[in-house]
Amino acid sequence: MSSEIRRRNINTSGGEHIVPMATYDETHLSAPALLAASPIHAGFAMKLHVPVFYSFLPSPVQWVLSMSFCPTGWSPQWKRRYLIALGGYMYRFKDENGSTPKGAPITVDITEARIISRGDTSTSNEFNCLLDLLPDGCDTVFEVSSLAKTQYFAVESREEALAWVNSIRQMRQDSITRNMG
Repeated sequence: MSSEIRRRNINTSGGEHIVPMATYDETHLSAPALLAASPIHAGFAMKLHVPVFYSFLPSPVQWVLSMSFCPTGWSPQWKRRYLIALGGYMYRFKDENGSTPKGAPITVDITEARIISRGDTSTSNEFNCLLDLLPDGCDTVFEVSSLAKTQYFAVESREEALAWVNSIRQMRQDSITRNMG
């Protein structure tokens, strides 16, 4: 299925208007198409969704909200996503049959990845309370951060988190090597 990306009027010297149309085929960004392209890593993870205003609240208020004493839209939530690491990007889908990615793909060449653990000195107290509320079946969290955004993903085991972190780091190194020529 093709979709219109942009439409812009261009004046020519004769005064006529030409409307160029750029299109792309959305099926190339579907999860099955990306999986067929032999990704570096793929699998399910729980992504932490934090409301915008949450980070501006004092720690005691964050604790109350995270303890589920309020409407679910006000507190951080874990949502299941299917992640695919391919080329220079990490894509997030609702499931392995998703037709379009959820949000913009994460560019790995400007991304850092690490495993978050309770004993980590750089982990804030606010995040430690979220570690207490990990979703069922998950026991490890890894962080993917860029200049603009930090995202947290919970997975079943430390080995799986380590596989994701190593895959992202390898993709980043490959991208840097490619760009150096």
